Amino acid sequence: MTTSATSTAAGPRGITVAAAAWTAAAAVYAAMRLLAFVKLPVGGLELWSLSGAWQARAGIDDARYVPTLFQALTALLLRVEDSETLPRLAALAASLTVPVSLFLLRRRIGEPAAIATLLVLAFDPLQIAFGPAATAAAFDVPLTAGILAALAVLGPRPPVIT
Repeated sequence: MTTSATSTAAGPRGITVAAAAWTAAAAVYAAMRLLAFVKLPVGGLELWSLSGAWQARAGIDDARYVPTLFQALTALLLRVEDSETLPRLAALAASLTVPVSLFLLRRRIGEPAAIATLLVLAFDPLQIAFGPAATAAAFDVPLTAGILAALAVLGPRPPVIT
């Protein structure tokens, strides 16, 4: 009789409750953003921000142009295509990085807290309306979450006390 290095006594590996919760929360978050991206028309604050970036792209000084990272990117993308599609896609892509950032933060803030935060953000009306919208503040939540995740993953480790 031969023995193998791997043991099947533990049984087949299944999906953990945490993995199922992360998948469901991320899917809800993404679905809400995609639905808002497809269904919400360009208007209000998004139109105001796009108009300011449009004027900046043309070299016209306009009070609607707020010098933020996203406004600069929007002005640059409007040079590529004279449509709001590319800036809106950039805002959508940025908003879809939030679940990844919260997943990376789960060890610092706890798995249940990270999943709960993702679900709260998934159903937050302001985040649904302005998360995938090409506004001046489109990168605020994704960049904040990304910076916190980078600090958690790459930052200094607390000393180990033995």
